[in-house]
Amino acid sequence: MSVPLLRLADLEADPKFKPAVLRELKASRRTTLDLRPLLRDYIQGLAVAPQNIRNLMAEDIARWKSTIAGLIARWQGETGSDI
Repeated sequence: MSVPLLRLADLEADPKFKPAVLRELKASRRTTLDLRPLLRDYIQGLAVAPQNIRNLMAEDIARWKSTIAGLIARWQGETGSDI
């Protein structure tokens, strides 16, 4: 199994990398950064987002389903036929 690592030397060579973050990483006195915990947190965050959206929309979806069911019942009552 390979371990995803980030080498601080690579970050130092990148002129676009934020200097304040580089100083913070250097203060830890490590030469590499194990990305597994960061990736794990990121993936967990991705999994939470859809559930939050479902929770936010639950009342709306219930109302929409009720509206559609009412319209179907009305159609059936007026026409005597199923959809």
